[in-house]
Amino acid sequence: MPLSKPIVFCLYDMNDEVISTHSKARITTNFLERAIELAGVMSETSPAKDVLGALDQLIVDFYGGQFSLEQIREGGDISEKMAVLQAILSRAADFTPPGTSGENPTKPKV
Repeated sequence: MPLSKPIVFCLYDMNDEVISTHSKARITTNFLERAIELAGVMSETSPAKDVLGALDQLIVDFYGGQFSLEQIREGGDISEKMAVLQAILSRAADFTPPGTSGENPTKPKV
């Protein structure tokens, strides 16, 4: 089965020109677990410095360290950072087995 559409992330210079583009199609369980945890924390609190730092670190790690934390903080766009997180989470939603509704097959006894 071919990999899904890659998740693309760009870094920009001070003139908002793209200086590098990064893409990755494969999402490992490790990154899905980290994204779920981070999304849970973000839904409970407003984006604090440590939460934003965790998002930056997730993205740096997801793209294999092709850029540094400093580079993502200086050249990353917050909406693209959030889009990467959402894309990882959305990909997990695509794993509902064919022929099922995604609901729990064990129905409670009435």
